[in-house]
Amino acid sequence: MSCSPGLYDPQLHVPLIVHWPGAPAVRSDALVSALDIAPTITELTGVSLATGALPGVSLAPTVRGGSDPKLAAPRVLIHQNAHNLAVAVRDGGWKLVWPMGSDHPLLSGKPELFDLAADPGETRNLAAAEPARVEALRAHLERWIAKGPIARENVPHLDAEAVDRLRALGYLQD
Repeated sequence: MSCSPGLYDPQLHVPLIVHWPGAPAVRSDALVSALDIAPTITELTGVSLATGALPGVSLAPTVRGGSDPKLAAPRVLIHQNAHNLAVAVRDGGWKLVWPMGSDHPLLSGKPELFDLAADPGETRNLAAAEPARVEALRAHLERWIAKGPIARENVPHLDAEAVDRLRALGYLQD
């Protein structure tokens, strides 16, 4: 662990605790993202967005005590540290951390590849030993970088009724 603070599991692997009235207590080891929180809340509250779907996956079926095949399937998650110095992609039990150059969004420097099942502390960089896996994970990063930054006008906004419902539930404050 050296090139990219904030992109290793001690910082990224944060428990998500959701309490929903009437839902049983459940525990899931599914790989989830902060992007999953908004679709979960909108589904649980019945709120619909005026401009379409949110990124992420709703965790509502799991919160309600059921199973969700979307969470059982392997997910590819991409993280970027706060200073745009590196990105990480996680696909199943593998994680690739790649520094970014000052000429963002070009990848630069030496990547780090970790087998999280065998090395949960991310101490052994396997990039040199697994070049094909590095390239496969890099392809996810290249597609993500090609999407470019999110334009503010493309972000879904809540209508007045949705804001009132979320405020009543305590999720929004004045």
